[in-house]
Amino acid sequence: MIQRSLLALLLAGCASQTPAEEPSSPVDTGDSVAADGYVIQLDRRHRVGERARWEQRVENLETQRMLVGGEVAREDASMTHGELVATVEVQEVDANGRVLRAEFTIERLRADRNGEVAELPAGSVVTVTRSDQPDGGSFALGGAPVDEPTEQLLALFVSKRLGGDVDGVFGSTTPRQVGEAWPMDVDRFLADFAGRGVPVELARDTVEGAGELVAVEDLDGTEVLHLVLASTARIASIQNMPGEVTSGELTMTMDGQWPSDGVSPQRTRTTTMVMQVEAAGEDPQAGPFTMQIGFGNTEQRTVTPL
Repeated sequence: MIQRSLLALLLAGCASQTPAEEPSSPVDTGDSVAADGYVIQLDRRHRVGERARWEQRVENLETQRMLVGGEVAREDASMTHGELVATVEVQEVDANGRVLRAEFTIERLRADRNGEVAELPAGSVVTVTRSDQPDGGSFALGGAPVDEPTEQLLALFVSKRLGGDVDGVFGSTTPRQVGEAWPMDVDRFLADFAGRGVPVELARDTVEGAGELVAVEDLDGTEVLHLVLASTARIASIQNMPGEVTSGELTMTMDGQWPSDGVSPQRTRTTTMVMQVEAAGEDPQAGPFTMQIGFGNTEQRTVTPL
């Protein structure tokens, strides 16, 4: 069974290196590029019946080191690699075009955590129901509820929660030119982060981030906007973590391609999340201790319309 560590559970609501997507190249920047730039519309509307090929790779690295009385008392590291290839069909959307239910027909779904492998056979049909409730929606396999090991396996790749307010945080109604960057909305970022149910408190005055229009490219004949969305913040505290946080930083980046029409769904993305935390405290029996935790996640995803 691919078990999820405490750290992975803490950060499950955040996230999700050679790109997995097909190579892209710059397009002619003549008439195809708007003279006044591009409005940055990130949240795209989906339609019932929409089908696509979904290719995704995930890599997680977790480290933990505890020192008691200046001596190393515990040191662990865990690595997880996963791959998902499937055909996905949208079955239900809300009034805003967000996907509420989708069906994944599996070609390949496999995860390896420290040599322990879990997978689903080719041809399996997984239904993902999404919700904005704290625990999200549900997974079903062949129309039946999944067991805990399968739940953990699927959660490595697919979220049961509805997407956050990406447009509110990084979008721009002001047209942007290639090479231009603009600041993210910090208040909306913090509200969106808090709504994900992650028991991590960020120090507001350290939160910063920006979006950048890197290029206008051609992907299989579709003009796409190559965007990079990035944020950093200092971690102030983590609920139920022993001791008090003495230092900590969270960095998140998304490098992706969105069709320039402002309507069609995102095509590719590579997301990275890195967290480093150090906490210190006093154990009544063992004495002073220091805990150092690290978490790194990389996800590469390509979605090709069918």
